Amino acid sequence: MHANISDIVLDIVANSIEADAEKIILSIYNDSKFLNIAVEDDGTGMDENTLKKVKDPFFTDGKKHVSRKVGLGIPFVIQTTELCNGSFEISSVLNEGTVIKFSVDLENIDTPPTGDLVSTIVMLMGYPGQFELIVKYKTINGEFEISRTELLDALGDLEDVSSIKLADEYITGLEEDIK
Repeated sequence: MHANISDIVLDIVANSIEADAEKIILSIYNDSKFLNIAVEDDGTGMDENTLKKVKDPFFTDGKKHVSRKVGLGIPFVIQTTELCNGSFEISSVLNEGTVIKFSVDLENIDTPPTGDLVSTIVMLMGYPGQFELIVKYKTINGEFEISRTELLDALGDLEDVSSIKLADEYITGLEEDIK
């Protein structure tokens, strides 16, 4: 099971990157009662048969982790949302991409801690590969949007400690402005 919501976000976006997505949009909306997350990508997607099976913890396509006999990522997200009065949706089209949306009730006692979304965003921005990650972060007090391209243009890379620290400080400041 995921220790916090940030772990779920990390897992889902990492799956998009591993599905060869060129563009990934991570939308976060915190309305103080619910935390709503959506991840939309243009990766390899899934056919209808695979889409039905992905919710089964005893299914894995065997490609991502060849030694595993189970695929627990999506089933854990579903379990988490069900336990805390949330919701879960997934849609996908083969060779077009996948959209995963979930929400959690922030006032529910079974809702895991949110975790450090900023550090998760910075970590995802630094993943190797050629992809664009756009983060849209909104609260009742405001919103911001940032892209991987913007960070790379400003910092040169996201591989050395000083660049990562600057990205973290910048995104932390953006988050503080809308809390």
